[in-house]
Amino acid sequence: MRYDKALYNGVLLKAATLNEAFTPAKLKNGAVDEVWLNIGGMSQADNGLGWFIFRDTSMGKIVWHTGGMPGCTTIFMRNLSKKQMVVIFDNINSEKLYPKALNALRILNGKAPLTIPRSLTKIYAKALFAKGETYANGLLYRLKSDSLHYTLNENDMNNLGYAFLEHKHLPEALTTFKLNTLLYPQSDNVYNSYGDALLESGDKAAAIAMYRRSLDINPKNEDSIKALKSITQQP
Repeated sequence: MRYDKALYNGVLLKAATLNEAFTPAKLKNGAVDEVWLNIGGMSQADNGLGWFIFRDTSMGKIVWHTGGMPGCTTIFMRNLSKKQMVVIFDNINSEKLYPKALNALRILNGKAPLTIPRSLTKIYAKALFAKGETYANGLLYRLKSDSLHYTLNENDMNNLGYAFLEHKHLPEALTTFKLNTLLYPQSDNVYNSYGDALLESGDKAAAIAMYRRSLDINPKNEDSIKALKSITQQP
């Protein structure tokens, strides 16, 4: 709270500096720098300088930032128009922390809280370990149409695949990356990631096919370009 107050009274930074930080940054092509992949399902927001800025100003001008690592998640939200603040710390890395912070701000402004959907990625991961690929895939496809109560996105599934790889669960990683190519067949990134897992498994030919599929969709995918170059240069 002292930090929040210090930002308002100019103790830390000049007002002009903060105004610049709270202004959406522009990319080289002139487009606004939108926050990557809608962090936490928090609605559309743009990148400022060290701050995210909500596009929706119906409750006021709201800026925020998050932080996290395994075992810790945080969020700091500031309503500049009304000098409201929401801070949440979570020591179990809860997937629902960010939308809970948004709901706290909504309650402060007399709005009903939003329904917070559960992560289908986590449900899928548990099902895959407990009952195998067929059951897990069937469960995911059955629940994903219920977007009110469940959420599923490409990035979460991709991160799950890499988490499996990191912890030496190669069969589960391959299954997850393969499923992601079926869920998001127009994404160059999912094929690149599947290629990484296939290469890790020793299936070089299949990995090359995935990297090439990635480049068919996006010829500028640097990760796929580098991967193919590395493979072809191997003895």
